[in-house]
Amino acid sequence: RMNVGGDLTFQEAFDRTGKILNIPVRPHDATGDATRVTAATPPRLLNYLTAPHVVVWSAARASCALPGVFAPSPLLVRGRDGDLYYEDDDLLLLGPG
Repeated sequence: RMNVGGDLTFQEAFDRTGKILNIPVRPHDATGDATRVTAATPPRLLNYLTAPHVVVWSAARASCALPGVFAPSPLLVRGRDGDLYYEDDDLLLLGPG
């Protein structure tokens, strides 16, 4: 966490540096319901425009998920009150894009 500036969001990272960080992730259905998410499900590109309140380290962690090695992980989002919480869709776990 501290290597990437703590609980920094994509918007905060852009505001500090002026550089755009893009992290691709792919949805993964934790329930095993193949009808919800398939191999054809497009990856999601996270950056300050598409996911401004997502915490950067959680996106990087989600992008590193690899079946059998690293489990998929949910995205952390900073709420209006400044607290961190998991993204709304509790079935949405993310793996590498």
